Amino acid sequence: MAAWPASLPQQGFMNITDTRQTVLARSSMDQGAPKVRKKYTAAVRNLDIKMLLNGTQRATFDTFYITTTEEGSNSFTWTDPVDDSGITCRFVEPPAWKLLSNSDGSSTATRMWESMMKLEILP
Repeated sequence: MAAWPASLPQQGFMNITDTRQTVLARSSMDQGAPKVRKKYTAAVRNLDIKMLLNGTQRATFDTFYITTTEEGSNSFTWTDPVDDSGITCRFVEPPAWKLLSNSDGSSTATRMWESMMKLEILP
């Protein structure tokens, strides 16, 4: 299994949203409160992570996403932003990139890119 590239940021991300998949099933009753039960034992966690990368890092990321994970179809290992444990992730959708700056206008390496990555942590 592939690992998140060491040359890309490992921690210190901004604006992380961490949500758990709903594992409960609710059933309405004729009278009284609804019944609640678990549908399955393991829940997927979803992470939305804002990334800021320079042009060189963006090229590394593109190779990782397109080639290594085969456009996001393969999972990879990374570090959990909550407790620094090892996790297995998969992209939910392709990242969209926004060019923030092109400081000298001549080098792609100096451009700054922003993206919100949507990942799922597999149980």
